[in-house]
Amino acid sequence: MQIEVPRADPQSVRLLQLSRRVNDIPRQSAILGLDESGLPLILRLSSPEVAHVLIAGTTGSGKTALARSMALSLAMHNRLGEVQMLFIDPKRNGFVPFVKPGGGGGLPHLLRPVVDNVHQAVFLLGEMVTEMVRRDHQNITEPRLIIFIDEVADLMEQGGKAMDRLMTRLTQRGRSAGLHIVACTQKPLAATIGSLTRSNFPVRLVGSVASSDDARTAAGIGGTGAEKLLGRGDFLLVAKGQTTRFQAAYVSQAEIKQVVEQLQTRHRTSRHWLESTQAEEPQQLAPTGTDGQIAQPAPRRRKGLGMMFGHQLRLIK
Repeated sequence: MQIEVPRADPQSVRLLQLSRRVNDIPRQSAILGLDESGLPLILRLSSPEVAHVLIAGTTGSGKTALARSMALSLAMHNRLGEVQMLFIDPKRNGFVPFVKPGGGGGLPHLLRPVVDNVHQAVFLLGEMVTEMVRRDHQNITEPRLIIFIDEVADLMEQGGKAMDRLMTRLTQRGRSAGLHIVACTQKPLAATIGSLTRSNFPVRLVGSVASSDDARTAAGIGGTGAEKLLGRGDFLLVAKGQTTRFQAAYVSQAEIKQVVEQLQTRHRTSRHWLESTQAEEPQQLAPTGTDGQIAQPAPRRRKGLGMMFGHQLRLIK
């Protein structure tokens, strides 16, 4: 029997603070947050067992905020020759902090301006399919191209067969060419996303959902208990049939803009530049029962997940 006790003093998990305290983050890895034992959870996108990531949850679950944290952590800890990114944002507010008003400048790792309509998205993904084929022929995998898509179900519905065909090709063959998709959606239904596309997301990050049926659809397996999650960054990582509960790292829009400016002007050579970043007032943490400390005895390393989480889950000291 497992009993979860809410924290008496909930606190947020701040991405920038977490980044300063975690050493030796593997290349092409994204910081997700803290697991229930207080260990930082790191997802290595270049792992053969990761490939593409589906982030699912209702409004208020924190899926877009988690995607922002993943994108910023990738930019902070990887050079342009290691990682480049593309943003598809139909809502026109998910990835706004990464670009300057008017489209001039922004995150150095951003390969194209943010795409905010379905026609541009179809064209962009067509370009990525062409790039995938070119890389396959030339045996190229770097820099890793990571495509972040907000509200992918709406995009698939509006884009029709053309969008479905492009997404299916990218999710089936993209990983071997160094292309990865991180897609957010409220309901990952086969009717809207497509069964072939959905089956090619081996890693799921599932936030709060409305029912056990929605939880099964989002996670791809039953019995995860995702319908009991508390929202505001309370997530499950589902991979290889195993689940890990974690509190997603949060970064504010003001912090994103400040880090983007520093990346533009200082061209990071170490993590020391993070020290000058000022944090805003923390948001409350979803009361998951995690107190940020390692429980006794020390947690076991999860078998079979080491390749996805870099070298291992690391203790924040």
